[in-house]
Amino acid sequence: IRPFLGHDDLLVISGDLAHYGPAHGYVPFPVDDQQKERLKLLDQGIFHLLLSWDPEGLAGYAIQTKINACILAPAILMLHLLNGQCVPLNFLYKTSADVTKKPENSVSYCSGLFVGPVPINEGDRSRALAGRDLPTLHKMAKKSLDHLLIDGKESISFSEEANHFHLPLALRQKRGAFVTLRKQGELRGCMGTVPPNLPVFEAVMANAVSAAKNDSRFVPVTKEEWPLLDLEISILDGMVPISSIEEIQLGRHGIVMEHRGIHSLFLPEIPEKNNWDLAETLTNLALKANLPEDAWQHPVSRFFVFTTQVYPQVAA
Repeated sequence: IRPFLGHDDLLVISGDLAHYGPAHGYVPFPVDDQQKERLKLLDQGIFHLLLSWDPEGLAGYAIQTKINACILAPAILMLHLLNGQCVPLNFLYKTSADVTKKPENSVSYCSGLFVGPVPINEGDRSRALAGRDLPTLHKMAKKSLDHLLIDGKESISFSEEANHFHLPLALRQKRGAFVTLRKQGELRGCMGTVPPNLPVFEAVMANAVSAAKNDSRFVPVTKEEWPLLDLEISILDGMVPISSIEEIQLGRHGIVMEHRGIHSLFLPEIPEKNNWDLAETLTNLALKANLPEDAWQHPVSRFFVFTTQVYPQVAA
């Protein structure tokens, strides 16, 4: 289909969200004072995966929830067609019960629009971040800390912030991310998430807040200190298992060691900054997890490598 979707073409997909009630053969929860909110949360699961550019997640959600929603197949097809530059706009949500006032049987509906600077048949299907993606994430991380430290907000709605930035799908895909804070070149806080469980913009904003507040190695960052700090983001590419430590390329690969359920991670720049060779790197990786220094040599230890996109890149 992609080759036929050029400048003058509009792709329309159609389907319903949840068909709830005995009339539709789907009653995952009873009709009570919580039914409306539960139904909304069920439908929002589709929204979340749709806006996270996650067709595989949508298929998994269908299996997990057994949701009776005919939008799923068209939505999965659409996500395979769209490119990362597309921006979701103007999503609206209603149920038939909002009109009939009869919640025992209800069908849910949404309408939404995806727009982009190039037509579908010319857009890049790669999920790599490019162009303004990394600067935008960096700006969002700083914005979250402005809200926390300057404005004194105790909680931040990451989704509301995302709406202000009109994020493309590439920044809504699920990726691991780290945020590092430094003061005059010295580490001041670093927190991250490895599994790709959150949209990357949310992972970056949440880890920025966590690096400032929750890194147990440091006292929390203060309002007065924040203007003196440098902030760096690292976006993780896929985690790849390796069969031999000889496959590790120091300086290029981030490393994860797993030892009897305990995990330890170094970002790619850590060995180089400490002038470690491979054995020293793996020894310190074990020590970081409070394991014996030779735990990396044990047959039960497994290793994974990943690469990162870092912003801003600081010249050596």
